[in-house]
Amino acid sequence: MKKILLFCLLLSFIIHKAQNIFGTIKLNNYPVAGALIINLSDERRTTSTAVGFYSINAKIGDKIRIVREGYENINFSVQELNSSYDFNLNPVPKEIEEVVVTATPTGDLTKDSEAFGRSLKDRRVNDGIRKTVKLRSEFYVESLRKPGDFVQPVGPGFSMGSINNKWTKVESIEWLHNELTDEYFAEFGLESQDVNRFLSFSLMTLDQKIYNRILKYGYISPSDMGQIKQLFEKAITNFKKNPTQKKH
Repeated sequence: MKKILLFCLLLSFIIHKAQNIFGTIKLNNYPVAGALIINLSDERRTTSTAVGFYSINAKIGDKIRIVREGYENINFSVQELNSSYDFNLNPVPKEIEEVVVTATPTGDLTKDSEAFGRSLKDRRVNDGIRKTVKLRSEFYVESLRKPGDFVQPVGPGFSMGSINNKWTKVESIEWLHNELTDEYFAEFGLESQDVNRFLSFSLMTLDQKIYNRILKYGYISPSDMGQIKQLFEKAITNFKKNPTQKKH
């Protein structure tokens, strides 16, 4: 009987392991922690560790999505189990308004020749550089910079047309749930299965411009997070009073 029990336990362990995929997430060879990995087929989720490693339950054919604020989503299908799925993140391109320079003749030959002697392209580039060189660079750009290197600042750039939202509303809710953890929402008297409904209920009252910006760039700033937490405190009472929102 002991041998049969041991065999069954071993078999169960092997089957369980066979249902997992794993891999690493990096940015320019640096490990990325806190990336959200979602199995879209069964809504399981996990996050990458401090060394960029992740492991999630999956089976062949499942759709997997990797989400990290400020970076493009990664989507893939599970082709085989017990194989490493390693990825590098790409920053989301950011839009800027076009810099248009206009000049009015002053009658001063020296000033007018300086303004009108340069091409429109040169004036746009030079004015754009003056506005952007003061902006702070992304952390990974700073880490790679060597003495004497030019670092492209983070800030507005030339418009390249409309860009799809980095997040859907569902993904923003998933990120908030994962970022704040069940322990945070437990202070509001919420169980884990009620958190996403509460988030959806609360975010309906968030300023639409702020929410649109969050979805567009896939990023929640500290000031935005502060406003969202204030919404939670105001919304929790109405949420608990509404039987259609909270299931018991």
